[in-house]
Order: sequence, then C-alpha cells, then structure tokens
Amino acid sequence: MVKFLPDLLPIADPTAYKLHFARHNGIEEPVDVLLRSCEKLRAGEPWTDWHNWQAYRPHNNEFNRDYVFTLARYERPDLWLFGGIFRIVARCPRKYVVELTEEGKELIGRLILHYAHRQRQPRVKFEKHYRDCEVQEILREPSAGRVF
Repeated sequence: MVKFLPDLLPIADPTAYKLHFARHNGIEEPVDVLLRSCEKLRAGEPWTDWHNWQAYRPHNNEFNRDYVFTLARYERPDLWLFGGIFRIVARCPRKYVVELTEEGKELIGRLILHYAHRQRQPRVKFEKHYRDCEVQEILREPSAGRVF
C-alpha cells in the first residue's frame, strides 16, 4: 500500500511550514552536505553544514513561516532525502537563526520521498505539496551516499 507523508509525519498545521527543496547551489550538492552533516550528528558533533543551508537568507524573506521542512535531491530528480524540520528562531538581515526540532529527527537521512517538484522556486508553501509526497523508502540507517 502506498503511503504518503501525512501517513508517516502527521502535521496539524501545514500552513506554519515552508518546504525547502534543496538543490545544487553551484558549489555543492545538498545531499552531500546533508550526509556529511548526518555523520557529524551521529558522532555527537555540531552539524553546521546542513544547518547553514537552512540559515541562508536570500534577498527575500522566503522562510516567512515558523518552520522549514527540508529535503535534499537524492539520486534521481524525483527522489528527495529528508533533512529535518527546523524552527525559525529569528530573521536577521543576512541570515536566519534556525534550530533543529525533535519532530521527525529519527528519520533524518533515512526517509526517501518521491515527488516531482518541477518548479524553479526551491522554497515553497508546504501545504501545496505535503499530501502528494510519496514515501518511497525508509532506510534502516542514514544513507551512506549515492550508489554508483
């Protein structure tokens, strides 16, 4: 039976969230940043790399809601690896102050979603996509990277 994201992570008010479809920034692939950060998280170290991707603030206030649900493109264009849910603590002129929430934390680097996100904008309203994200797989352990 096909499961969708609300079956796994029920969220009472999706309008309180933005969805971050993290894509290549011209320097690094977001999945590489996320996986490197997952290794640090497992080792009990600060995972500043992925955290900083969520703290980045473009000219517009694109994370204009209380929470950010993060995904990194994974292996194929329609697959996304869950990177956690962050709370926006403060909105500074050049960055956001964010903190990782406990919600879904055990699924970071393990939950793979299938969703055809074709929009150019990587930071979108969560409620428009939430119900259509299909749970593709939940890995036993956080991903070790792409299979070649």
